[in-house]
Amino acid sequence: MKAKRDLDRIKVEAEQTIAAATAEAEVLRLQKMNISPDLIELRKIEANLKAIEKWNGILPQVTGAGAIPFIGVGDVIRNR
Repeated sequence: MKAKRDLDRIKVEAEQTIAAATAEAEVLRLQKMNISPDLIELRKIEANLKAIEKWNGILPQVTGAGAIPFIGVGDVIRNR
C-alpha cells in the first residue's frame, strides 16, 4: 500500500512539474510575440534612467576596457 501511494504521489508530482513547465513555455512564447523595436527602445531608455538615478556624479578614475587604460585623467586636468 505504501509503495503504491508513493508511486501515485510521484506521478502527481511529475504531472505538476510538466504542467508548470508547459505554462512557463507558453508565457515565454507570448512575451516573445510582444517584443517590438519600440519595446526594446523603451527598455533601453528605462535602463539609462536607472543608471542616471544611481550615478553619484563622480566620473570613473580607471577603466581597462580597451588596449590603453584610461587612468587618472582627472588628476591631469586638475594640475593644469
